[in-house]
Amino acid sequence: MPVPAGVRSYYQKQVGLFHVHGRAASRFLAAEAIHELRVVLKRLRAFFQLVNAIHSRSFKEEAFAPAQKLLRSAGRVRNIQLLEERVLRAAKESGLSLSEFYNDLKINEKRTGQKFRRAAVDFKKDFFESAWKKIEASFEALPPAAFRDAAWSRLAALVSEIRESKPRRSAGDRLHLLRIKSKEARYELEVIRAGSRQGRNVSELNLLLRNIHQALGRWHDDEVVLETLRKFRRERQAGPYFSYKSYPEFATLLERSKKKNLEEFEASWVRFLKFMATRGLVLFRPGRRRAPENVVASGRQDARERSFGC
Repeated sequence: MPVPAGVRSYYQKQVGLFHVHGRAASRFLAAEAIHELRVVLKRLRAFFQLVNAIHSRSFKEEAFAPAQKLLRSAGRVRNIQLLEERVLRAAKESGLSLSEFYNDLKINEKRTGQKFRRAAVDFKKDFFESAWKKIEASFEALPPAAFRDAAWSRLAALVSEIRESKPRRSAGDRLHLLRIKSKEARYELEVIRAGSRQGRNVSELNLLLRNIHQALGRWHDDEVVLETLRKFRRERQAGPYFSYKSYPEFATLLERSKKKNLEEFEASWVRFLKFMATRGLVLFRPGRRRAPENVVASGRQDARERSFGC
């Protein structure tokens, strides 16, 4: 079967955005460009995972590995930039003085930015265009409607794992994995929607998954900032702080933010469970979207095995 026109357009759009944001990110280390670069790389990763699940014999999951290295390198820079943004916000909104921490972050950003630029230079600029040829070839061997059936089978398995994950505030690792799963499911849902028109239930599911992973994303950001702050204070050997009290006050602000984001996640989680108990049953009812036996099995891999990382 040929690649559905909507799926082809989706892939080409993401590749185009990759080149636009990649140039800006590597040239200027612009925070917004690096953020957008990471988002588009995660969308392309979900696309690769989906193709692998549908036809793993022709297209291996490891095909994304070179891009994954670039994604991780960009992530290290973005984490530092996020920390800087939070420090500046605390200074502006709460009058805190965290200059020692901020200066240390700027030094690390320069070092990490140089590594990212090297990774960007080493990355083959035609990587995604070359990969498309393999993707097209893998589709040729598929029977009609196999993409739609297998994609829905994989999504149903992933959404089922999300629903059964039983998240708890005290289980940080579980929340982190749920963040990855919900984002992966949403990006794969985007590919499915690009392949064919979908109804209101699909749009509602997309919104619910977005609310879950965004709330957990903000919670995870708070976790990263707190851990980095603690590490900085443990390891700092220079003289006294300009404003020692600003540091525990900053930590308190972060803890409050974590609590607020967890509350928003829990509210989103309740709405997701309610949807799955009603309209979700219709959306994923057995037989609605049948898949060939071999691709159903592929769609049931554990999310830990499917995921390349955060």
